[in-house]
Amino acid sequence: MMIYCWLSFQEGQPIYLAVKGVVFDVTSGKEFYGKGAPYNALVGKDSTRGVAKMSLDPADLTHDIVPAFIENYAAAIQSIT
Repeated sequence: MMIYCWLSFQEGQPIYLAVKGVVFDVTSGKEFYGKGAPYNALVGKDSTRGVAKMSLDPADLTHDIVPAFIENYAAAIQSIT
């Protein structure tokens, strides 16, 4: 994931977002995911928790998906992919 993180912050490079271990190229939505854009906090990392909770809080932008979280947000997580 480190390569995706590095690329996501370089001007003119593809922008990647990962959810549930799947990496999405969101470059076409640069106005939403590019540098300074509203959802830029989601790029370059596993954003499963943040997307499921519809949160941009840095504490929610982590790969740490514990069983209790999965139980509480199972429907939201399943609808992502």
